[in-house]
Amino acid sequence: MDVEKEEEKTKKQQQQQQQQQTQNNNSASPKPVKMNSKEGQNPELLPYLQKFLDLHSFPCPHTNKKTMPHSINVLWKLYQKMTDKPCSLSPSCFRRIWQQYFKKQCVKARHRDGLCQLCEVGHKLETIDETNPHLSETSRQNIRAKKNVVLRHKLSNQEIKEQYQSTLDNLKIGQGVLTMDFKENITLGKGPRELGQSWYTRERRTVFGLQLHKREVDGSISKWHFNVVSECLAHDAVFVKMVLSHLFASELWQSFKIERLAVWCDNAPHFRNKALLAYFLELCKSKDFLEIYFCYFEAYHGKSGVDAMFGTMTSWVNEWIKTRYLNTTEDLLNCFNFFNQFSPNSDKKFFYNLSFSPSLWTEKGQNEISNIKLKEYQYFHFSTKFPENTFQALRYAFKSLRTESGLIELAGLVKDIKEAKIIKQNPKKQPKFSKSLGVVNDSVLTPSDEAYLEKKALLWGIKYKF
Repeated sequence: MDVEKEEEKTKKQQQQQQQQQTQNNNSASPKPVKMNSKEGQNPELLPYLQKFLDLHSFPCPHTNKKTMPHSINVLWKLYQKMTDKPCSLSPSCFRRIWQQYFKKQCVKARHRDGLCQLCEVGHKLETIDETNPHLSETSRQNIRAKKNVVLRHKLSNQEIKEQYQSTLDNLKIGQGVLTMDFKENITLGKGPRELGQSWYTRERRTVFGLQLHKREVDGSISKWHFNVVSECLAHDAVFVKMVLSHLFASELWQSFKIERLAVWCDNAPHFRNKALLAYFLELCKSKDFLEIYFCYFEAYHGKSGVDAMFGTMTSWVNEWIKTRYLNTTEDLLNCFNFFNQFSPNSDKKFFYNLSFSPSLWTEKGQNEISNIKLKEYQYFHFSTKFPENTFQALRYAFKSLRTESGLIELAGLVKDIKEAKIIKQNPKKQPKFSKSLGVVNDSVLTPSDEAYLEKKALLWGIKYKF
C-alpha cells in the first residue's frame, strides 16, 4: 500500500511540473496587455485610441457625435494592422475599453430615406449661432423667422398626431377610423433563378392598403387590414374612389354597422384633391354614413400601421422568391395568403384582386368641388346634420408670441362653413412629381430649402423676410 501511495505522489508531482513548464513557455511569448478600468495602467493607449477614432469615423450631421461605419470587430482588426500602436489588445479587451471610453462619442451609421425637408432645414438652422457678432440684426431676424416656420411645422405635426391618437382612444361602438395609403409598386418576374433579360420585361402591381380600427362589444379595439392588388398603376383619386366603393359595398363592411367614420391619409395628390371631397359628400347625402371626418397627416409625417403592414408584405415577398416564382397576380396573392396564416390576427387581414378599366370613369366623368383651397385646411367634416351641399373645413390657426427665448406659436382650431359647388368633369392625368430638390448640404441652406421655407411661410401667413 505504501508503494502505491508513493507512486501516486510522484505522478502528481510530475503533472505539476509539466503545468509549470507550459505556463513558463506561455509567459515567454508576448501577451496582450490587459487594461483595468483605471486609465493609469497604460497612459499612451487612450490618446492613441482617440486618434484612431478620429481617423476611422465621420462627423454625424446636426450633432456633435461621430458616425462609425464599421463594427467593433472590424475596428479591432484595423487596430491590429496599425504599426505604431503602443500595445496589442485582445478582442474582448478592445471591446471593453471601447464601450467604456468611446461609446458615448459615437452614433451607429444608418441609412435614412423619406425624411421631411422642413425638419432637415430645422436641423441645419440649429447649427447656426445667433450670438455670432459678425451677424447683422436683419440676418438674425431672418434666422428667427425661418426657425419660426420650422416650429410651426413641428407644432402642427404634434397636434395632428395627438388628434389621431385621441380618435383611436375615444372610439365608440358604431365608429371607425380608416387609414389608407399606397405601397411602392411590387415587381413581378422574380424567383430562385432569374435571367438577365427578365429585368427588361418585368410587370408591376399596385398595392393599396387600408387599416380599420373599430370598437368591439367587449370594449376592445380591433384592427382590420384590407389590401388591394391591381394591375392598374394609376395612383389617382379614381382608383381610391373605386377601392372605397367596393369596400363599403362588401358584406363584411356592412356587418360592422359603422355610422361615423374618420378617414386618415397623407398629403399625396391622389388623396388631397376635390374629387374625394365630393365623393364623401355624396356618401353623406345618400346616408351611407351619418358623419365622415376626412383628415390629413402633416406633410412627410404620415407613417401609420398601414406602412407597418407594407413592410411585412415586403418581407413575405422576399421570402417567397427564394423557393418559388412570382410571375402573376395570383402568385402574389398566394404569397400573401400563405404567410398570412402564420401571422397573428390572420383572420382580420384580407387580400383582394381589383381589376377595372379607368376608361369607364373618363367617359362618365367625376364630380368635383370647385370653390375651396385645399392647402389651407387639414380636416373636413361631412355630416347629414349640415344643410345640403355644405361641410366644415377645419384648420389650425397659429399665433406667434415673442418671449425672451424666441418665438412660440400657439395653435387654435378654426372652423369654416363651406358651400360645395359640385361640377362634373373628366379626370385629368396626375402630373409626375419628379423634380429634384437639390443636393442636401449639412451646413448651408440650399436654394431649394429657401424656396420651400418661403412657400410654407406664405401658406401659413408667417412673416419670412425682414
